[in-house]
Amino acid sequence: MTQKDLNAMQQLMCSQHVLQLGTWSLRHPGYPYVSLCTYIMGQDGLPTVLIASIAEHTLHLQNDPRCSFMVGSADQQLESPRISWQAQARRVEDERRSVISARFDRYFPEMQMYHQQLNFDFYTLCPLEGRWIGGFGRALWMPWPSGVWIPEPTEEEVLLAWLSEKGIAHAIGFDCWGLDLRRQGRVRRVAWEVPVGSISALKQQLSDNFLDNLVHLS
Repeated sequence: MTQKDLNAMQQLMCSQHVLQLGTWSLRHPGYPYVSLCTYIMGQDGLPTVLIASIAEHTLHLQNDPRCSFMVGSADQQLESPRISWQAQARRVEDERRSVISARFDRYFPEMQMYHQQLNFDFYTLCPLEGRWIGGFGRALWMPWPSGVWIPEPTEEEVLLAWLSEKGIAHAIGFDCWGLDLRRQGRVRRVAWEVPVGSISALKQQLSDNFLDNLVHLS
């Protein structure tokens, strides 16, 4: 595994927000059950999904928390980068729910009613090992990295408010590899050339020239 592979995998996980989740079927024991789920990266650097309490996935995970999930680029070509993880799913406890839901609602405001008014729960997917496909003939196993940095909730909200004052009203979240904007119901990515790992580094990335260019995107 090279640093280039690790960086590319992190960029992919942070930039995409739809995954294919596979759980162990109860209706057909021994067979996997797979469907699409939206996800965000939580402040713990792990992907989190929102699932209905009566969904097949929930019933399966309550019986067996082992699962797998795949994240790929939006073009879905065979030569496109993608990664498939073996993982354990963990229900987000009530005391952490508000933190996760605040970030999730910025990315998917249309789903806000599902966890506020209906019986939906957040699940954090805790990867064990992943099979990375970096292109044709480029396949290898890799562990989940510890370096996916995301600002703490309060710090992120302060930065988003500051961007709004600067005329960038559609910013919804930061991570070590970029900034996400939401325009016309879609999440748009503004990527950094090099990763950041602290608030000070993030502020340095958001220089005046960068912000001037960002206003036009926003």
